[in-house]
Amino acid sequence: MEYAPGTSNRDGTPRWACAPTKPARTAKSAEKPAIIGTPKARSNIRSNDVSTIPLPPAAVLDTNVALDGLLFAEPSFAPLQRALDSGALHWLACRRMHDELAHVLEHRLAARRCVPTAELLARWRAGVQWCADPAPASLQLPRCRDADDQVFIELAVERRARWLITRDRALLALARRLRPWSVAVVTPQRWAADHSPPQAAAADSLA
Repeated sequence: MEYAPGTSNRDGTPRWACAPTKPARTAKSAEKPAIIGTPKARSNIRSNDVSTIPLPPAAVLDTNVALDGLLFAEPSFAPLQRALDSGALHWLACRRMHDELAHVLEHRLAARRCVPTAELLARWRAGVQWCADPAPASLQLPRCRDADDQVFIELAVERRARWLITRDRALLALARRLRPWSVAVVTPQRWAADHSPPQAAAADSLA
């Protein structure tokens, strides 16, 4: 505490009054570091650290497979739809895939559409996990014969997707060459056969 001068005594000498003041806050006391060792603090760290939360496996679906679900109601898409609806699978997509889908809907399938393009694209966006366009590949990735399909390979590798699901022969031809990147290139039917319960697979075959 500090001492401040008060009134004078009778003999004229100054009387010192004890004037307690607040101690200055030191930098150490102002920080108030969290007690990391407490159970509550540890639980907060765990809840905020997304790296410790297991995420569902992810897949990249090419344009034709997307159209199977959006436009043609193909039975082969039903197991994928169930997995997506339940959260057991994440569908990764990016702006370049969106633009290609929009181009196909507007210019190649205009006569076969009974739903406006904008509505179909909105459904597509609602069902995918949006990603930034893949960066220019620094790795020597396999090259697809169709340059428009290279983005599916690049996104699958960059985002570590477990599957690239496609019916495109040019992409399927690269299945062996993409194994070193832990990406399985499979058809919707192959994926369904590996991941659907037997009763669900039987129902889909009768649809």
